[in-house]
Amino acid sequence: PNAPVPSFAFPVLNAGSLGIYGAELETTWVPLTGLTLQAQVGFLNAYYGEFTEEVRGPNNTVVIRDRSGDEPPFAPEWTARVGVSYEFGLDDYGWLTLATDVNYRTKSWLSVDNRDVLTQDSYALMNALVSWTSASNRWYGSAGVKNLTDEVYKTDAQEFSSVGNIQTAYYGDPRTWQLTLGYSF
Repeated sequence: PNAPVPSFAFPVLNAGSLGIYGAELETTWVPLTGLTLQAQVGFLNAYYGEFTEEVRGPNNTVVIRDRSGDEPPFAPEWTARVGVSYEFGLDDYGWLTLATDVNYRTKSWLSVDNRDVLTQDSYALMNALVSWTSASNRWYGSAGVKNLTDEVYKTDAQEFSSVGNIQTAYYGDPRTWQLTLGYSF
């Protein structure tokens, strides 16, 4: 700070060890013609086993910070998805499919530093889609909504403590409508 031209440091951190294990279960069930039910659930346990860093303290002293036990970013403990779709014929007019799904994630850190301001709490996203295919399989169309409940959620973040303590978060798409019409030749 006392230099005539400020200098910035962008340290690269490497964890000494990372512990990670988990499991995922996926299932699909077709209880009757045209109806498909899907479910997935995932569990993840991730933590830094050994992680230390040198931090500049008061009067330019070096302080060793032990971050062992912190959680790595983008590693929610639980994820889940439930989806249902139903396809039925329209005689000479083709097929219509109605589909919806809900995706869920528990809280996760969005930065290596495990700063509360750069976390994403648990959230769920719901999507809905109606699609049509002509009997000739040449024409098709769909209409849908992603993030039906207009959930506000963060997808990424960056933390630059060495550059004015800048903290930036990036957000996922709000409720988004889509409409598609096409012809295959």
